[in-house]
Amino acid sequence: MVSPERKAQLAIASSPDGLDSTPATPHISVLMPNYNGAKYLAEAIASILAQTYTNFELLVLDDGSTDDSLAIARGFDDPRLQVHALEHGGLPTTLNRGIALARGMSARACM
Repeated sequence: MVSPERKAQLAIASSPDGLDSTPATPHISVLMPNYNGAKYLAEAIASILAQTYTNFELLVLDDGSTDDSLAIARGFDDPRLQVHALEHGGLPTTLNRGIALARGMSARACM
């Protein structure tokens, strides 16, 4: 038996345009690990948030950056964006933390 919430998720995922800006559970979790990437971070975040498919959450996973990365990421005002400040642990640790935080039915990392 499929729950009503899962039916709604599947309907969004299978709709012709796949668009729904306010899903209860995002279809996709996009994981963006970052370590001292301030130079390109704003452009990368803006690019993902500008996608026509909107049923996603973007998790920026700051791996203990010592540059302005955290301030840049927190400067965006979008309900799909989550910024997580983590202790420096390296890429595998950061991605594992992101997977644990992801709410989407599918998780993808962009690097």
